[in-house]
Amino acid sequence: MADDLELSVRSIEGEGPSPEFVADLRRQIMANTELTMPTQMADDDSVVLIDVRSKSEEHTMTNTRWILAGLAAAAITLILGFLTLSGDNDTEEIETINTSTTTNTSTTTAPSTTSESPPAPEDTPEPEEGDQSGAGESLTPEEQALAYANEYTDALVNDLPPTSVDVFAPGATYNANGESSTLEELNLGNSFYVASDARFFDGECAEPVAQGDDIFVVECTRKILSSAQLAITPQGACETLSTMAIGSDGIIDLSDVFDCSELVDISQPYFTWLRDYHMDGFDIGPPFLGGVDEAIEEGRRDGELGQLWADYNSRFGCTMENWSSCGPLPVARTLFINRLMGDADSMASQFDSAAVLVGDANVPSDYQEIVAFEQATGLLFSPVVCSEDGTERPAAVVCELGLANDFSKALGVGPFETTFDLTVADDGSIVGLTRSPDPTEYTNQVWAVVLAWLDTTHPNDVATIIDEDGRPITTPEAVELWEAFTLEFVEAQA
Repeated sequence: MADDLELSVRSIEGEGPSPEFVADLRRQIMANTELTMPTQMADDDSVVLIDVRSKSEEHTMTNTRWILAGLAAAAITLILGFLTLSGDNDTEEIETINTSTTTNTSTTTAPSTTSESPPAPEDTPEPEEGDQSGAGESLTPEEQALAYANEYTDALVNDLPPTSVDVFAPGATYNANGESSTLEELNLGNSFYVASDARFFDGECAEPVAQGDDIFVVECTRKILSSAQLAITPQGACETLSTMAIGSDGIIDLSDVFDCSELVDISQPYFTWLRDYHMDGFDIGPPFLGGVDEAIEEGRRDGELGQLWADYNSRFGCTMENWSSCGPLPVARTLFINRLMGDADSMASQFDSAAVLVGDANVPSDYQEIVAFEQATGLLFSPVVCSEDGTERPAAVVCELGLANDFSKALGVGPFETTFDLTVADDGSIVGLTRSPDPTEYTNQVWAVVLAWLDTTHPNDVATIIDEDGRPITTPEAVELWEAFTLEFVEAQA
């Protein structure tokens, strides 16, 4: 029974992404976000493992760097390839910025510590007549190179589409983390992140370094946080180092290298939330066959999910520290984990003091005896499928499960379907629980057989362990007998 319990608990808890979110995440994303183990009970193929998840339709998770990029900035590879983007959600063409008006100091903005969307960027002002820093000013090749670099970086941190500014020379090349790409692909990525409210900040460019006749290399840095990251923690960020080879006509080559070592890994809570409530979120990403318009639409979906997650975390007080037990479905998971582990004290602590219980315990303290009886008779739930649509307040969670125990396993029948209805308040306390009656099949195929066996083998003890209604008595004295009689029953059926 210990082995059964271990497997059951593991399958309830789920085997989410590894705490070490390795760089190979894009290949492993599905495996690392699985909440269940497809392993059957070692000693009974008819008993299926517990699977506590929502009943959302399963979707195929696209295994590309776009999926990683779109879902969360937590993964190191999440930002790769398209981290150089940001901007407003406008699909209209933005006028080219006059590079001669750009100053040599790049604008920086501080990251917000809330999950609210950043304010809409103001229109870039045109130079006023007589502005001596404008088109009439003559720049040295070194100053012009820095102006190009600052213009590109300023476009990012000020939420302007960087590929819309006239800073790239004809035939310019681009690569991200050593992987060759194109400006067209960069623009698709920019469009996606513009719409998803990814936030760039702390942009800064170093002085140009000459690399031959009128060619200068400029290094610029900036940081990024996604809307999903901001939804649970604004701490840390991915930092981008952009190395630009710049000539008189603009940027000749742009190379981005990303460092996300300081970023807080939000993948496990975010992907778990997606699986519980928004499986369609795993479909966000390329290929963007519809071009920029499709990239913008996908980005908006990603940004909306980030805001929904922020609202969820705010409503239930979810943080990086408590996410696994925060919210209606995690509360349900925890309840069944505690029950299977025989932890009656932790079960009772999950209930509000005025909770209404029907068909299971009368009051939360009753679980001390109930759980002791279930442990003695080898309770198993298989599987458990919980769902909650996220609209009701307090939350209404329905958990459908299969009931099994050592008696049913010995008889080779079950599991038997039953239902728990839970009502969960915003503070995470369970204010109501209703358990459906035991299925007729269980009563006829298991319980009736057990009662008949007890009448034959232990007639003098029946009154101690069975009440007048034919239900088990769960006093400490009765539980001791139940444990012994269960073992005896199982041996008798072998």
